[in-house]
Amino acid sequence: MRYSDCAEILQDAARFASGQGPGRSASWPSTGSACSSTPTSPPHPPAPDRRKGFSPRIVELVTPKIQALVDELIDGFAGRGEVDAAPDYANAVAMGGICEMLGIPSSDRPLFRR
Repeated sequence: MRYSDCAEILQDAARFASGQGPGRSASWPSTGSACSSTPTSPPHPPAPDRRKGFSPRIVELVTPKIQALVDELIDGFAGRGEVDAAPDYANAVAMGGICEMLGIPSSDRPLFRR
């Protein structure tokens, strides 16, 4: 998404608000261009280099830990006899992978998720 798309979404609570979270920040511009240089506009952040997070080296380092998480989850499903794939598997694997890549310890993951 472009910066201007994000600004439009953040300013249109009637169409895009989920009813969760803190809501619109008072410092976000209410009128004008999202790219204006007025003091109330947030700075336009540089585009992140997303290749760094998924470099072959990082993926190689976290793969065994993610595989262990996947094995643990599947073993748990086998014991229960059922699984809801999205919350019980896909979300857990995605969150586990992100936390591994960011170096978040297992004990802090519930806080990170919240």
